[in-house]
Amino acid sequence: MKKLIITSLMLSILAISSNAHADGSAQTQIEVKGIVQSTCTIVNPDNSAFDYEELASSSGLLNISNVLDPRRLGHITCNGPASLSIKSTNGAMKIGGGACDSSGSTTNCVLYKATADWDGLEVSLATTGTPSVATSTTQTAGATTADLTLTLELTGPTDKTLLTGSYSDLLVVKVGGLF
Repeated sequence: MKKLIITSLMLSILAISSNAHADGSAQTQIEVKGIVQSTCTIVNPDNSAFDYEELASSSGLLNISNVLDPRRLGHITCNGPASLSIKSTNGAMKIGGGACDSSGSTTNCVLYKATADWDGLEVSLATTGTPSVATSTTQTAGATTADLTLTLELTGPTDKTLLTGSYSDLLVVKVGGLF
């Protein structure tokens, strides 16, 4: 028993002396840490409208050859993996906020396909007349900085006369989280 107490005392002295220095000082270690949340920022956003000045041909039918160039929406930087989503608020370009009505020979809505591209991550949304969301099925591998572009293509209906009026939809393009 006496030998066990002496051995314990010697081990305690060794443990204390491992933190002591020859100059009589002692030291310890303190971890310094922090958290950075995932974030994306947009530089020089372009929120101007895609303006189809003349949707219909002289016969009143949708002019699907009316093509606008892809639009650069801004330069986006995300500090970690991010996804891409598009949301159509109206579900089509419509007159007013009501439902699409293409039951007869006329229509009050124009369907289109919107395609967003950010550093090769691409998502497309084909409007159907009801509000909808399209989301990328993949994410960027890590932090990414690139231009975000949007392309619109009018898709129909091409066999209905467009009613007179102002057609619109609100598209929301989101980089980072999902809708």
